[in-house]
Amino acid sequence: MTKLGSRVFVIALSFVATLSGCSLFGSGGDARIDRIYLTNSTESTIYVMPVEETVLHRIDLVPSFDVNDSPFSSIDPSGTRRFDIDEIDSFSSGDNLGIVVYSIPAISMDSSGVQRAVFTSILNVLDSDLRRTRGRVVIDE
Repeated sequence: MTKLGSRVFVIALSFVATLSGCSLFGSGGDARIDRIYLTNSTESTIYVMPVEETVLHRIDLVPSFDVNDSPFSSIDPSGTRRFDIDEIDSFSSGDNLGIVVYSIPAISMDSSGVQRAVFTSILNVLDSDLRRTRGRVVIDE
């Protein structure tokens, strides 16, 4: 093959790789996810329970709980919490992620003076998004 032929081949191969969404030099987009990083971008502490997405249909959510006896991991405002994938119920690399989120409302004391966190939302994160962000998820609701 001539020098010109070699250059055309490399350019053509690069073009095909670009169209297929991959890179000759590795994009990191297909990297195996070994841990998940959840970042709290809200103004109050949140409580989270990450699980494999299909597990969400099998769990009973509590409407609220005493923050001093929390069954969930807390993340302070602007904080980040790391979860190794073996800490996440039924999750393995390649799965979609479900995140149950609880927050502390402005008026969070019950009649007995106990501060309570209330159910806020469920977030679903696709495996493709986890790979694209290298396991980083920002919670802003």
